[in-house]
Amino acid sequence: MKKYITLLLLIPFLSFKSTTTNIDIVGKWKGTDKGKIGYLIFESDGYFTMKTGNTVLGGKNFTLKKKSVKSMYTYNADKNPIEIDLIIYDTNDNIVKKMICIAEFKDENTMKLGTSFSSDKRPTTFEGITSTILTRVTNNK
Repeated sequence: MKKYITLLLLIPFLSFKSTTTNIDIVGKWKGTDKGKIGYLIFESDGYFTMKTGNTVLGGKNFTLKKKSVKSMYTYNADKNPIEIDLIIYDTNDNIVKKMICIAEFKDENTMKLGTSFSSDKRPTTFEGITSTILTRVTNNK
């Protein structure tokens, strides 16, 4: 009888999802910001590109304020919340701009991405920060 009770109590715990995620962010993600549709593309080699309308920012080599730069990302799914950093480097690999973000996934193709533009300190929750829901539209693997 004890075995059945233990089994009955154990089954609900086995049905819970793990809080850690192994979701790969490589691909093209679509979101809306201030009424405008935009895309955030994460490449498998660590580069990212942002597209809004006819504006394209990012990749292995682009011009920002008359300087040649590149845009790369870091992704740490071992942290809670997940950490994503969007970093622009100059040709000498010096950081020109860095956006510190957090993320959480509803499923493997829906991500909530948040950042605080007011500081260099990483937010720990989505309260009081700008966040956007991104939906994966292609997987670039």
